[in-house]
This record gives sequence, C-alpha cells and structure tokens, in this order.
Amino acid sequence: MTTRTTLAAPTDIAPFDPALLRAADESNATRPSADSERSSAAASKSVIVVLVDIRIGIANSPREISFESAQTPADVEKVVADALDGSKSYFTLSDTKGKVFIVPTAGLAYVEVGSEERGRVGFVS
Repeated sequence: MTTRTTLAAPTDIAPFDPALLRAADESNATRPSADSERSSAAASKSVIVVLVDIRIGIANSPREISFESAQTPADVEKVVADALDGSKSYFTLSDTKGKVFIVPTAGLAYVEVGSEERGRVGFVS
C-alpha cells in the first residue's frame, strides 16, 4: 500500500518583488561591510620589514654565525666599523627572533651582509 502526502502551499508568503531586492542591494552597497573595515584597518597598520642576511666568520673556527636581522646593511656596517676602529673588544647584533649575538673583535675573520632585496619565488622569465 502506497501513501501520498500532499503539501499545501503556504498562504502567508508574499510574491517575489524585484524592487525590494534592488533596494536591499543598494543599501548594502553604500554601507561598508565588517570585513572591508577590518582589512582596511589591517592595511593601514601593516609594516613591511625587510630582512638582511648576516654571516660572521670567527678566526680559527670552522663554523660561522648566520642569521637574519631587521637592521639595515648601513647600520650593521656602522656597528662593526665602530667596534673595530674603537677600543671595544666586542660588538653586538640582534636577529629577528630577539637573540643577541656578542662577537669578539679579536677573533673576527669577516662579516658578510646580504642585500635587503628578497629572492623571487616562482617562475621568472
């Protein structure tokens, strides 16, 4: 035995009116959404930080100190030059993670400061 159920059409639903849809779209278009407000606030607060690769060689040591720093190459050069020209026995540099490197000037072999430009990712023609 098969039973069929018939659904009655609701009587309290108004017919579709395109004018109401247009009015709703226009009111939403003039009001900025919460997502656009958040993204514009984040864009105004975003800061571009360029990282510089630094490699320091120590005399009579097979390994080198290698890290990335937010300091500019000119700042790094000034710190090292001031330490070598003055009577300081060491100089300090910091990396992006907050580590501080104390390097003795007596055992300094070389300081290599990379460029501020980051490498490209993807296919380059």
